[in-house]
Amino acid sequence: MGRLPEVYRSRRSNRAVAAEALVKGRVDAALAEKVGAKAAEGATPLAGNAYKVQHVKVAVKRALLAAAGRS
Repeated sequence: MGRLPEVYRSRRSNRAVAAEALVKGRVDAALAEKVGAKAAEGATPLAGNAYKVQHVKVAVKRALLAAAGRS
C-alpha cells in the first residue's frame, strides 16, 4: 500500500481512546453499539453532513464485530 499525500494525512491523533477503553473481553452487538456511540461522541457535523456522525457509529460497530468474528 502506498502512502497518502501530506494533504490527506491528519496532524493529530484521531483515536477514540474512550471508545477503545470500553473494549475489554468479549465483544457482542450491544457492546459494539456502545463503542460506536462513544467513538462518535463529540463529533460536530458541518452543515449538510450530519448523517456522517451516524455513519461513524455504524462503521465502528461493524468493524468491531467483524474483528471479533461476529459480523
